[in-house]
Formats: sequence, structure tokens, C-alpha cells
Amino acid sequence: MIFTIGTVLMFIFPLNVKATYGLTVKTIDGEIISFNVFEPKRGGTNKKAVILGHGIMSNKEMLKGYAIELAAAGFIAVPFDFRGHGQSSGELKRDLLTNDIDAIISYLSSRPDIDTTSLGYFGFSMGGFPGIQVVNESTDFKCFIGAGTRLPNNIRKGNSSDPLNILMILGRYDELIDPIDLKEGLSNYTNIPISELDVNRLYGSFQDGNASMIYLDDNSNHALGDWDPDFIRETRNFVMNT
Repeated sequence: MIFTIGTVLMFIFPLNVKATYGLTVKTIDGEIISFNVFEPKRGGTNKKAVILGHGIMSNKEMLKGYAIELAAAGFIAVPFDFRGHGQSSGELKRDLLTNDIDAIISYLSSRPDIDTTSLGYFGFSMGGFPGIQVVNESTDFKCFIGAGTRLPNNIRKGNSSDPLNILMILGRYDELIDPIDLKEGLSNYTNIPISELDVNRLYGSFQDGNASMIYLDDNSNHALGDWDPDFIRETRNFVMNT
């Protein structure tokens, strides 16, 4: 059922959204990264953008549902293919995946209508690991959303001056990650003992720039995360609140 709903959502295209497919940008080490752009048709400046990174043996098209929903909510959404995936060149080298994200950032920086000091990142599974590295090193990112991925212990703490709001999304039947794995990282971020942390509860606040939560979906697993409408809804709402 989730797969069916998600597949239908991928092909429902809001009239207020513009899509541009098959764009490319070169990484610092010479790989060609393919990406799509979904954005509101309205003009304006200081637009907010969200970069979307897929999981292993997947591609940018799998995150189309997220991208459309974010664009319909007013954001510029950029799903891309990591090297060795989809239409991007090269081979998968995990230690170089941050270069792929940096290349997408360079594209966003080339657009005068985008506020590149207020970015968001969504990473599914493998896409979360390089994403959190980039977010951790750049205060230009105001939120990180990880679905079916882990949260390290060394994440910079958000505050009202340099926000970093964190949402971790997990299906109850995820085959790779357990809620306790996410609670360890969340405990480090919030300074709240693991035993006192609950899922589906917001800690900190968006006003203070340190909102954080583990959203546990009772009806999903790892493989369905690309299409799960609840995952997509929670992602959109969290970005909007950020």
C-alpha cells in the first residue's frame, strides 16, 4: 500500500512547481554529478534550498516525491545522483561523496535568487553519512533530516545564531537501524540521557535553533522510505518549521 501511494505521488505534479531535469555540475576531483531541480514557479529572491541525497544502489529519481512536496511548499529542492549512481560519472568512493554535495552547493551559489546561507539537507540511508559531514562543517545549513540513517555523536550544537535543527526518521521495521542507535546520537546532541529520550517527541525548539526529534513510523521499513508518504510529510513540515 505504501509503495502504491508513494508511486502515485511521484507522478502527481502540482501546477505551482517547475521541474528541470538532467542538469550537471563537476566536482573538485573531476566527476560529473547529475541533478534535477524542483522549484516554485513564482519569482523572488532569497529562496531557501534543500539538497537531497539518496541511498546506495539508488538514484535521485527515488526522491522525487520529497522534492515535489518541498517545492510545492515553497523551497528549491535538488535531488542528485552520487558518483557511481544514476547518471553521474565515476565509481562509488565513500570518502569522496562530500565532494558531490559540495558540487551541488556550488550550483546553488551560482544562482542569485537563492539564499545559500540558509540551506537544508535530506539524506536517505547512505546519503545521510556524507550529508551530516557537510552540515557539521558549515553553518550555512540550518537543518539536517536523515531517514534510515545514523546520527553521529560529534554533531555541532545549534543555537539561535547558527541553527541546526535535526530530524531523524525511521520505520519501526527498519532492517538496518534500531531506535536505540538514533537515541545515542540524539542524547549527545541534546545532553539528555538515553533513558529519558522518547520517539515522536520534539526536544529543544526552532526558535532556539536546536529542535531535534526521532520520528518513528509504525508502518514502514528501510526499503519503503523512498516513497513513504509519512516520511515525506514529516520532512516537509520540519523544513517549513525550520
